[in-house]
This record gives sequence, C-alpha cells and structure tokens, in this order.
Amino acid sequence: FLSFFIFLFQKVEWWTHNGFVGTTDWELLYKDEYGANYYELRCTSAVVGILLVFVTYPTIKAMGCGRIAAFLGTWFILWDNLILLQSRLILTDVFLYFFNMASYCCSFICVRKSLSGPQEVFWTVMTGLMLGCAMSIKYTAIGTVGLVGLHQAFEILALMWNRKDKGFPAFFQVLKKAIWKASLIIVLILVVFFGLWIVHIQILPFDGQGTSFMNEEYQMTLIPKKYENGLPPPGSCPNHFNAWKDCGHAGITKQQCEDQGCCYDSTSPRNWCYPKEELPRAPMSMIRKIREVLRATWANNQGDVVMIHPHMSEWWEW
Repeated sequence: FLSFFIFLFQKVEWWTHNGFVGTTDWELLYKDEYGANYYELRCTSAVVGILLVFVTYPTIKAMGCGRIAAFLGTWFILWDNLILLQSRLILTDVFLYFFNMASYCCSFICVRKSLSGPQEVFWTVMTGLMLGCAMSIKYTAIGTVGLVGLHQAFEILALMWNRKDKGFPAFFQVLKKAIWKASLIIVLILVVFFGLWIVHIQILPFDGQGTSFMNEEYQMTLIPKKYENGLPPPGSCPNHFNAWKDCGHAGITKQQCEDQGCCYDSTSPRNWCYPKEELPRAPMSMIRKIREVLRATWANNQGDVVMIHPHMSEWWEW
C-alpha cells in the first residue's frame, strides 16, 4: 500500500511542484527519451504487489493451514522488502509472484472433495489460465507448472489409494479424470502463452533495446519507436525505418556514404549509413515471428549473448 500511495500522491502532485522532495528526479522516473508516460506501468506494478498480499491468505488456507498460519504467511509477504521494492519498479517479478501464488491457490481449491462437477471444472480452468499467465511472464514459471503438476498427480494417486473399490473400473475412472484435467490445464497454458505473444507482436511492432538480439528478417518487420505516429516520406533522410540495412562499411565517412546515394545519420540506433529509398520487406508469418522471439529470449536468458567469465560460479553453487 505504501508503494501505491507514493505513486498516487505523485500523480496528484501532493509533493512539491518540482517533484519528490524538491527534485525533478522523481518525475523523470515516469518518462523515457520519447516522452512516453510510465506512470500507468509503475502504478500497475504497485497494484499487483497489493493483490499478491490478498491472494497469499486464501492460498495458505487452501493448503489446509489454519487462520494463524495463513495470517503469519501473509504478514511475511506484506513486509518483505524485496517484494516492496519490485512493486515500485517496472519489473515483471511481482507479476510472476502474483500469478505463481494464484496458480497454487487454484490448484489446491480444484482438488477439494466438496466441489461439484462444474465447480471442479471452473477451478481447473482457472489453474490453467493462471499458469499460462505465469509462463508468459518468465520461463522460470516452468518450475511452477512442474509443482502444480506434481500436486495434481499426488492428489490423483491419493484418490486412487483411498478408494475402497480398487478394481479396473475404478482405476479407469480415476485415470479418465486425470487425463481430462491434465489436458485442459496444458491446453489453456499453451493458448494463453501463445495468445499473449500474438497480442504483443500485433500491438507493439516497434524496435527497442532487445532488437539486436533478433535476426535480420525479424528486424526488418519492426518500426522505429520515433515513427509510431507515422513514417517519414520515402527517400527522406534521416529515415530510421531503413537503418537495419547497412549501406557502407565500418569507419565510412559522411562524404563516402552520400557519394553512394545513401543516408548518413549519426542519430541512428543501428547503422549510420543506410539506403534512402524504401526497401522491400519480405512478409514474415506470425508463427515464424513467435519462434524467433522465443529463440532470442531463450538465448538471452541462457547467457548465449553475454560474456562468460572463466571463474564464474554455476547456478547450483549460489
């Protein structure tokens, strides 16, 4: 709540007119070099951090713990300094924490024996949706999918073990239930995961800090951020929309570049010497775009594009 109200006070200018504690630094946290306002993004992180506290209590209760244990667990989450910090920044971690916790909550609720058939289906669907959201945030949510899978498998085995009738018909009935629940959860994870990527690619066709990780075919489909409100006329200079294509060589001078009929632009985020004319762009299917994004994301997460220190420790040694 502290994080949320700090942003709220800043928005309505309860602090000094120059920003927080008389400086402009606090205001600069909301804008980038293009003037985009980040207040909504930072406020969303704060709201999700608050919701994480509220979803923790029913999760611990759903695990079978009492009110005191649920209250203490929620209290620890509330006063965790790292979560408070991540709730104040534009980071994906607090969103991952929230959907992880929501996934555990739905998983424990959907195995309650008191649920009716429609209620069990509803909470199974919610489990798949929450896991899909978690997976779309970070690949580390694969661990959450594994834990939920183990929990569901354990509950199925316990259900079979506690049945008085242990014959083949009873086994087939339990197996059928396990198959439809697992299939529903997996399908929903994939639908949410790929569906969110499709939405992301459709509404954000702009380049950014991660553009260099993509191959040239994908970079050709991106629009420079400064041109989100409209592209410059064809043949004009500068035109960052063509900057993905190198028209010169390393160390080329302005005169050499212009003698080749190209545009020399030192403000370009990529190549400084690029063609002036509009370049043909080969269409790239949505499937290939998603595959390239996932490839680049995985390679970046695995450290394939960063320097490896010869004496660095392995992750299991941390």
